Amino acid sequence: MIYRAIIFRVVVLNSILSLLISLAYANENKFHISSEQWAAPRTASAILKMPAIVEVMLVLQSNKNNFLVIHHPGGDDGSLWAVELRGWLISLGLSGSKINLAPGSSDTKQIDLEILPHPKSASISNK
Repeated sequence: MIYRAIIFRVVVLNSILSLLISLAYANENKFHISSEQWAAPRTASAILKMPAIVEVMLVLQSNKNNFLVIHHPGGDDGSLWAVELRGWLISLGLSGSKINLAPGSSDTKQIDLEILPHPKSASISNK
């Protein structure tokens, strides 16, 4: 009976620890670019000053198995914004095969950048 209680506690603690780790991972790997940031004239130097871009490039270069999902606002404007951002990321050295475009950002005035593991499960979109 004691062994069952100990095993139960270990399983519960392991589940809680796994949940906390996944929440920490999720928060560390989501970044945002606002429409105000993007409205500034875009040059390589200006793009590289955007904190979200710097963080995304650092994380993706540190783990080659990750890929990027660009969640953009719906509609033509959102799609064009995402395609332009994808082009900039490729010109900065990120492989286009590591970038997935997906409509549905958390706010219509921002793009959400999410870094995920296992690039083989990503379907690459070139809208």
